[in-house]
Order: sequence, then C-alpha cells, then structure tokens
Amino acid sequence: MLTISKKKWGRSTAKKERVVRDAIPKDDTASDIKSYVLNAKSVTPYDLASKFNIRMSVAKKMLKEYADDGEIVPFIHEGGVSVYTTPEEMEKQGQEPSPQIEVVASTIKNVPLMNDEMESAIDVATEDVPVKPGRAARKKREEREKKAKKKPKPKPEAVEEVEEEPKKKPEKKAKPKKKEKKAPERPDLKVTEISGIGPKTADSLTNAGFDNVRAISEADPDELADKVDGVGSKGAADMVYEAKKMIQELEGEEVPEISDIKGIGPTLEKRLILAHYDSVKALADAESEEVAQKVEGITVDGAKRIIKEAKDLLK
Repeated sequence: MLTISKKKWGRSTAKKERVVRDAIPKDDTASDIKSYVLNAKSVTPYDLASKFNIRMSVAKKMLKEYADDGEIVPFIHEGGVSVYTTPEEMEKQGQEPSPQIEVVASTIKNVPLMNDEMESAIDVATEDVPVKPGRAARKKREEREKKAKKKPKPKPEAVEEVEEEPKKKPEKKAKPKKKEKKAPERPDLKVTEISGIGPKTADSLTNAGFDNVRAISEADPDELADKVDGVGSKGAADMVYEAKKMIQELEGEEVPEISDIKGIGPTLEKRLILAHYDSVKALADAESEEVAQKVEGITVDGAKRIIKEAKDLLK
C-alpha cells in the first residue's frame, strides 16, 4: 500500500513528484518506450528501467502488455536472462519462443497497475500545496515592512521653469589679411664676383658702363664684346651667362633655365645665349628656322624640339 505524508509543509511536494514519476510514465515517455522496444533487436526490463528512469515493476508490466498484444515475443537468452524481441527479429535469428518463458508468463496474473487506492493517493499528491516560509524568512519580511512604513515618502521638489536664452550666433572671425609680398631688392654686386673677372677686366667693364653684375646680366653679349677692351664674343657670352645665374639665385626666382631643356648642355647653352636666346621664354617665342640659322650645331628639327620643350616648361 502506498502511503503519502499528511504534512502540509516541508517535503510533501518533492515526495509527490517522485510518486507521480515512478507510478505512471507520462504520455510522451510511454510513446518513447514503445518506440524503443519495437525497434530494438532485444530488450530486458532492466534496459527500460535504467534508460527511462522507471521502476523495474513498471518496466516488466509494460513488456508483458506488449507481449500480450503480440507486438513482442519473450525468449531466454544464452546467459539465462529473460529477453523480449519482435517476431520479425525472431525469424531473422531463427529462434523460437522459449516454452519456459511461456509457462512462466501464463502463471502471471493480469493485475492492472493502477487501482482505486493508487489513484486516490496520486490525486492527493498532485494537489497544489503552498509551502509555508520558515521563521527566519518571515521575521526578515516583517522587519522590511515595518521599515518601509516608518520612512516618510520624499516630497517632490518644485521645479522652477527657466527661460532659455536665445542662442547667439557665433560671430564670424575676420579673415587675416594676406601679407603682401615685398618685391626683392635689386642687389648691385661687384663685377669681380663673377668667376674669371680680375681687376683689369673689371676696370674695362666699369669704363664701358657695365659697373655691376645686373648690368652685365642685362647686356647683349655682342655689344659687351664691342665696348669692352680685351673681351671677345665667347668671353662676353660667358660673362652674361654667369651674371644671369647669379641674379636669379640672389632674387630667388624659380624661373626655368634653358639648361633644363633636354639635350642642351653647357656648350649649346652658351651658343644660345650668344645668339640672344638667353631664357626659356626667348626660346618659346622664337621661330625654328631662325634659331637654326643663328645657333651653330642646331638643325631645324632640333630647333623645333627645343622650342616645344621650352613652351612645355612655361605651362
């Protein structure tokens, strides 16, 4: 006879759950058990009890019911263990039901698993019974309720409405004025600072009106050679060339030089200067036939190429 504890508090809930689980498998568990039995090659009550966490008596009863329905067949295994299998599996193995099992099975009374007494016990066990809290838990709860009653509720503070001041537009900062670039001072260097000019030649240049480097850089090489004693055409072209370079370096001018043109070396550069093509602009504005006539060693095609590259440098 199954006994249920009459206590209203304590462990009655845990015991109720154990009784329900052990007595009747749930529908889904029973369905899983049946599927397992019908698909297994062989099964014992112990297999069902351990696999599905049910009592051994329940496992034996379920296997007996399946056998009565003809869904499984009992036989004795080689080790003497009672085993159940399906008729199809029995045919495959070439075995027949053991007469000993049939004799034992015929002696078992078909007693229903559930009786009135069991059902009433399960009904009592499955009632929802509230669990009474312990003394310590009740005491703590009462203390919290007393403290909550004693504390006065804080009054909500009055909120003053503050008028928002209109946002001021940020003043635009005045852009700083660009500093005007001062024109570089025109240095008047002495002619003796040009390489190759000594005191005697300097005196001759000064007497002819070429008393500083800038004057020589702006002079015509042929005119300079005619006016200055002891200075030939080649020497005059060299002086003008060196003077132009010195002025450009001093004034920081980023003006392309004719030596920047591909194919123009020192010798051809001097010949171009001697022919009054002393700048890239002068070459860009020249005619190819004219350049070929005035400058020794330059053909018309070569002049065209030089003029084209000079124009490209000025872009």
